[in-house]
Amino acid sequence: MLSHFGADALINAALIPITSWWLGLPVVLGVPILFGVLRKELSLLMIYQALGTLDIMPLLDHVQIFTFLVFLTFYVPCLSTFAVMLKTLGRKEAWYSVTISLGCALLMAGTVRLLLGSASFFV
Repeated sequence: MLSHFGADALINAALIPITSWWLGLPVVLGVPILFGVLRKELSLLMIYQALGTLDIMPLLDHVQIFTFLVFLTFYVPCLSTFAVMLKTLGRKEAWYSVTISLGCALLMAGTVRLLLGSASFFV
């Protein structure tokens, strides 16, 4: 539906600083990253649709795949977990937790990208 209305291009363009610049991923992976908030495994399945193929190896190298997986692992918890956090911790602490999770995910995935990318340079 997002593709039909062109919203996927807008979302991907808005997320270029994260997907392309910081994580070194193709721009089209912005939508799968955003929808990881709904369910983490949904992001992994949406890669195929975003890239237009089930064979992702020619399109993503091992550094990009690992960076994407590290980011998803530490990324904001799914929506149901956030709802439970809102109820048990309160609004301020829940949003603080989301901010910390997002910051850690960006930091760790960016570090992984730099380390693996520089290691690939020497191999």
